[in-house]
Amino acid sequence: MHEYHTDLTTEALLVEDIWAALLQSMVEIESAVLAAYADVYQEMGQFLPVPVLGFNDLVKNWETFMLEWREGSYQGGIIVDEQRNHELGKPGSLKMVHPGKMVLYKEVKEWDRCNAKPFSLGVQTRAAFKRWSVKWPLVRFVMAGLFWVTQPCQTKDGSKKGRLHVHYLVEELLDGVLDFRQEGQLAQFLCFSQHLQYMEMRGMVFVSDYQGVGSLLTDLQIMTNLMLKEKIGGGEKGKIEGGLDWNVVEICIMDAQKEV
Repeated sequence: MHEYHTDLTTEALLVEDIWAALLQSMVEIESAVLAAYADVYQEMGQFLPVPVLGFNDLVKNWETFMLEWREGSYQGGIIVDEQRNHELGKPGSLKMVHPGKMVLYKEVKEWDRCNAKPFSLGVQTRAAFKRWSVKWPLVRFVMAGLFWVTQPCQTKDGSKKGRLHVHYLVEELLDGVLDFRQEGQLAQFLCFSQHLQYMEMRGMVFVSDYQGVGSLLTDLQIMTNLMLKEKIGGGEKGKIEGGLDWNVVEICIMDAQKEV
């Protein structure tokens, strides 16, 4: 544990503040989306299919959907109707959907195990298109790994200092100071809420899905041990969707700097 000293003071992030930010983001997104979509577009490009994996393979190998455009994509064409009032969903949302058609010019090998092919080769197939209409936050996990001491290094005086078979958890050290303005407060809240969930779940937590609007991650879906599903939230089949005591969280946020 490292002591963190700061002269800055932070206020509790209230539920009303989050809702106000969400509503403002929705208004701005809806206005921008409606102004941009006004035509039918016919375009060529590369199609990157979502991998099809069996459950056993997914659990065993921890496969990750990587954006391998060079090796894993297929050439095709699309026709997307982005005219106003033709959308399939409510304007301004993350899942804003437009009707359209897609043609693929090569068989998708990832779908060989499927009984029914979603898109036939060289045939215009009806599809739904969801354009990214929000700004994704630039977040990532810190680079980390395990280090195992196998032999001590020889020092200048000829002696060997070290401890054999000691294990270290090595984590990337991030430079810079956290921005305590509005976005910094949101980031602080999200980080601390995940830390709190991890501690309350006794370390048995797997983040399965991130959802939100704009730069806000507002609905973190947590998978955990079924025996602990009543601990926080009481979600079905171990899925925890919120359920935190906001008053407790607000108090904890103010004290988070002292505890980290």
